[in-house]
Amino acid sequence: MSSRSGGAWRVWGNAEMFVPSLPSLGPRIDQAMREDLATSLERLSHRAAAVLPMSFDTADLRRHRVDPGVFARYYDLVFALQGGRFDEAGRLWQEIADRARKAVELACVAFDSASLGEDAARFQRLFALGAATAPRFLPPNAAALVHFQKTVPSALALLEAVHPAWAEEVRGLTTRIVAVVTPATPDAVALSGGSSLMVWGAILINVAAFPDRIGTLSVIAHEATHQFLFGLSRAELLVTNPVEDKFCTELRPIPRSMNAMFHSTYVSGRIHALFQILADRGDLSPAERQYVADVSALQSRRFDQGSELILRHGQLTPLGRRLIEEARDVLATTRPR
Repeated sequence: MSSRSGGAWRVWGNAEMFVPSLPSLGPRIDQAMREDLATSLERLSHRAAAVLPMSFDTADLRRHRVDPGVFARYYDLVFALQGGRFDEAGRLWQEIADRARKAVELACVAFDSASLGEDAARFQRLFALGAATAPRFLPPNAAALVHFQKTVPSALALLEAVHPAWAEEVRGLTTRIVAVVTPATPDAVALSGGSSLMVWGAILINVAAFPDRIGTLSVIAHEATHQFLFGLSRAELLVTNPVEDKFCTELRPIPRSMNAMFHSTYVSGRIHALFQILADRGDLSPAERQYVADVSALQSRRFDQGSELILRHGQLTPLGRRLIEEARDVLATTRPR
């Protein structure tokens, strides 16, 4: 679906990216993702006209936001065409056309068939693609879901109060915040949340790990930042290091690719910056203030270690260099001397 035109930093102009400013880039990135999807579907309608049931007007994709299942079906459509499963491809094509007509708003839902239909199984599979150890998602119980659906609005209201531009970015990048839990077994993959380019607009949150508004806001901002980077790198990579080359730091000891290291480092820097804003402007309880201070300090150290490694070993594109250098510059001016 990507349109590798190069020079993404020029596409987004001189807007500050590390700490959002109004108008934020979130809505523009989402628009660009939908434009790319519409263009790709138009190309498929010509190249695979013999096996797809009809062409359809992609204007709705450009006009309004759509649920993450539209993007997820696109990838399954491509897989079906590549595998010669043309009946399946035809069904997915029709479902994409039907769902693209429906505009959506940000909503909190459970990871179950009642809320997501067959997308529950589809998201499970797509989130696991490329993972060394595939996570397994389960729906929360009724009480946990009710609590979650109260906590998310509280977290977003706090973000709106302390930094409206950041709140606008999150809303612009996200259409579904999905409540999950993970199995309580020794071999289960531990996670706080998840996001995927192939399920654009969806953020998964482990409700057992984040029962309060500050923790919930942390994981929302964390995963929305991954979405932010996914959207920016649709037009230009962040790094060009071979994916098989692995790197780690003291605070991130599990070896990972340079692209994954870039993502995790940038996220750490942003969470540190956001929590500094919360500490300065937020109406927080003493317990919340201590949590914010502890998390902010840890993420600051993670960013310092990661950015040093990236600048030393990363094969950075112009976009990647701009992002990481801007982050370092902003943090250098906001930390206590």
